[in-house]
Amino acid sequence: SVGDFNLDGFVDVFIPVYGSPRNTAGAQPNLMLVNQGDGTFRVGTSHGANVPTPSEFRGVGAGGFLLGRNGLLNLVVSYDGPQGGPWKFYENVTPTGSNHFLALMVTSFQGRSAVGARVQVWVGSRMMTSRVGYCSHYSQSVPSWVHFGLGHAVAANKVVISYVGGGTKTRVNVTGGFRKL
Repeated sequence: SVGDFNLDGFVDVFIPVYGSPRNTAGAQPNLMLVNQGDGTFRVGTSHGANVPTPSEFRGVGAGGFLLGRNGLLNLVVSYDGPQGGPWKFYENVTPTGSNHFLALMVTSFQGRSAVGARVQVWVGSRMMTSRVGYCSHYSQSVPSWVHFGLGHAVAANKVVISYVGGGTKTRVNVTGGFRKL
């Protein structure tokens, strides 16, 4: 699963363990790759999204999603085991300090669906991009929300939504939080 889990403005990666669930040190941990903003990632295993017991379960998929109003992406992980496996919900309790977020519900425009629209968000001179409706193949729905960490910025300088088949919406000085565009 990819998303800005700590709202610092850089996309992080969560990788559920797959394959042999045990190594010589015991249970193999799920990995959180925390983007350092310089092209490198810090590997984290002390994130609380641990493989459930019994330890013969292995992760087969993960997705980040918003739940509640704090702007933090939470995780749901699908596990498999000898008799099938559980879905586990992990609440994101990462301290965000002074980091902010922008969660946009993208609406249709001039008769064009929001699904597949490209959303570009500028914070300072840096541009972030996401697509409406991006989801893993484990999902049975198409989300209309896109999520961006803004770091210490309280607003995006500019938001541009480009719809499939044409049409563009542009907004400037979009304050962080939940917004509908």
